Amino acid sequence: MDFDKFGLSRIKIKSNWFEQGKDSIFYRMGKEEGLNIYLQLFRFRVHQGSFYEHYFVTSINELRKFTKVNGSSRLSSKHVVSLLKNLTSLGIIQNHTIKNWKYIFDDKGQVMGDRLLKLEATDTPNTHAVSDDYGNTVDKPITNEDWYISINFKIINHMYKDLSLNAKDIVVYLLLLKLSNSGENKATININTMKKWLGYGNDTILEILKRLNAAYMVATYVRVKGKSISFEHLPVKSYDQIGNFKKTHKEQCVRFLKRYS
Repeated sequence: MDFDKFGLSRIKIKSNWFEQGKDSIFYRMGKEEGLNIYLQLFRFRVHQGSFYEHYFVTSINELRKFTKVNGSSRLSSKHVVSLLKNLTSLGIIQNHTIKNWKYIFDDKGQVMGDRLLKLEATDTPNTHAVSDDYGNTVDKPITNEDWYISINFKIINHMYKDLSLNAKDIVVYLLLLKLSNSGENKATININTMKKWLGYGNDTILEILKRLNAAYMVATYVRVKGKSISFEHLPVKSYDQIGNFKKTHKEQCVRFLKRYS
């Protein structure tokens, strides 16, 4: 039996985690490392309460296994504790095992990696079900603070396991999901602006976009008007549509890769 599967098929995270500037939740949680830790917690979700309540039973040693992703080094135990402390201080999770994270250290200052931790996700979007214009049931945010990004764990697992993408690739993909929630389902954003959102260098962002296009997880359309160049990014939004997405946008993905090879 595979005990490393995510405990749910999909979750929602608040869209306002990704805002421009170094005061954003994304920056303060530890950027891609903190976000990866949060997502990996869902491998340890236990069913308690409703579908929208998320409780986790895990340990530092278990979490560390999922910090080594496709070329990245496994984080130290102390670094994992630091990231969890960040998530706690931001109100993203709550630790129901110990009142203060300092008690995860023994008398010699070493992390007690096997100690059982009981955690809860505490910054989840509040929504209610409504019918759209086509008769479909959709989750509508209750307040402006509850706008969300829907994360499909089949897609996340596919990107990590099958496509060998890394945590920064996931971050850019999620940002494009956030920005493509309009009716046109596309994110119109250039590399310089993405730099302001994420704090990654221009070359890093371009390489990530190339990897996402090569994997057919994003199709980037280059719009040229005189001397002005703009990008339109279409991210995959359904795991079941990955095959059709590739067929529809393969030519454009190849064109983008050739342009920036």
